Amino acid sequence: MMTQYIKGSNGYDIPYMADIKGGESMVVVVSIGFGSSIGGPTPAMVFHAMQTIGAGVIVYDFPAHGDSPSGGECLSVGNCMRDLETIEDLACEMSDGAETAYFSSSFGAFICLNYMAHFDHRGRKSFCRSAAVSMPDVFCNLTADKTENLQRSGFVMLNEYHRPIKLTAEFIRDLADHDVFALYENGRPANCADDKICMIHGEKDETIPVGGAERFAVMSGAELAVVEGAGHRLMEPGNPEKVMDLAKSFYFGK
Repeated sequence: MMTQYIKGSNGYDIPYMADIKGGESMVVVVSIGFGSSIGGPTPAMVFHAMQTIGAGVIVYDFPAHGDSPSGGECLSVGNCMRDLETIEDLACEMSDGAETAYFSSSFGAFICLNYMAHFDHRGRKSFCRSAAVSMPDVFCNLTADKTENLQRSGFVMLNEYHRPIKLTAEFIRDLADHDVFALYENGRPANCADDKICMIHGEKDETIPVGGAERFAVMSGAELAVVEGAGHRLMEPGNPEKVMDLAKSFYFGK
């Protein structure tokens, strides 16, 4: 599949890959993890699994990720949510109005849960892999050098990802302003009262501890499967299959 681009409502081009032929009963919109890209192993896993049951798939890069022409100055929760809206609209157009569903990993799940709460959305089934429900805490323990640079310059470069990412102090504050626990503290927000949420999380996840996933599942009424001995990426032998088997069952009852 070739990377294509669509102009988003934020003014920059959004890279995406799609396997949508038209006429599918469902198209799965994939939101990637922080620092990941549409060419990574998780989108490939979803493409393969959904092909076996005839569902379409579309995946896109967030700002400052993958092949996105935008940089860290465009990386905000609001921009990410509007990009998801653009891609969901495109999926519906390409598939002649098929049902849409969500598959999101880590940071992508944080964005998707916020999107469902704040935006009028088409999808009613959201599958969250290693959901970063505690995303505002992820950057609390930067190294001393990075913390100093962040305080001095207002940003720091994160070079440990697929592509170096400019992490701004504004983005860190933005994450805190979109805390999903605060969104769901009184139950499901009205926008997603009828949505179904299914989560899968590694018991040994050190990036997003499983306790946060358990807490969110109770607050939101989401289904939660905890995989014994698994880490954040859920890529230990046999675990990708567990993830996709659960996702297919959740989407289609198969």
